[in-house]
Amino acid sequence: MRSFKPLPDGGTIAVIAPSSRGQPDLAGVSILEKRGFAVKVHAQNFFTDNQSAGNAAQRALALMEVFSDPKIDAVMAARGGNRSMHILPLLDLGFIKNNPKPFVGFSDSTALINAFYAKCGITGFHGPTLSRVAKGQAFEIDQMIAALQGKPCVIDCDTAQTLHGGVASGPMIGGNLSMIAALCGTPYMPNANGAILFIEDIGDQLSRFDRMLAQLRLCGVFDNLAGLVIGRIIPEGDSSVTPFGFTVDDIVAEHIRGLNIPVITHAPFGHSGRLCTLPVGGVATLDADAKTISF
Repeated sequence: MRSFKPLPDGGTIAVIAPSSRGQPDLAGVSILEKRGFAVKVHAQNFFTDNQSAGNAAQRALALMEVFSDPKIDAVMAARGGNRSMHILPLLDLGFIKNNPKPFVGFSDSTALINAFYAKCGITGFHGPTLSRVAKGQAFEIDQMIAALQGKPCVIDCDTAQTLHGGVASGPMIGGNLSMIAALCGTPYMPNANGAILFIEDIGDQLSRFDRMLAQLRLCGVFDNLAGLVIGRIIPEGDSSVTPFGFTVDDIVAEHIRGLNIPVITHAPFGHSGRLCTLPVGGVATLDADAKTISF
């Protein structure tokens, strides 16, 4: 596994928009600058192609430009949204492999950080996008910066529920559930054997969350996991004909039945509430009894 050159104090963070378009969040820029970092907002952030921040070629080029710029120390996604998967086949992953930088984002950027690990063997970070920085609490930004700088982190999952106790170590993979399900069967899905999988999602029907988890299970993703961390999975709506009936907890319990590995749920990360930063590809330890994740 290749790592990355940690973000130095006073380093430069580039902001690109690999997914949907929108004005870069100036409040987030200000917070990062007050922490001593220079922030370079790439011109691609202002491109438009329907909902996207430019077409796939433009978004891929922007990402390659910031990875090839020696003055850039880390890369942050501007926001989530849709269509980051469209740029995967357009990236020079060999170049990224040989020039690794910490990349941080979540939601739709789940596709990128997992692809970087699967194809390049480098660590990325599931954490705040620029649009999320100003919405986070100070300790969340502190922890994100510590992770990007390669410092030890211990995440206290105090809100979590232990479904199966124990301690496990392994590389972390995961992020947004719908994106992980979409990566299954593609070359960009990381190897789950011996990994700690973490997932979260929001804004979909309970039946669809159930279907996504079923897809992961039927694809064998759960077969040889070292551990499982489930963050906030927040449904929106239900079947318009017959009520689905099963809760998120019911669905999770059914799909993990028979897994003899450490499992926690309701962990403090997701699209709402707290958003801890977790490494994709970085080796971590899950202590399901103490409800901590350390890396």
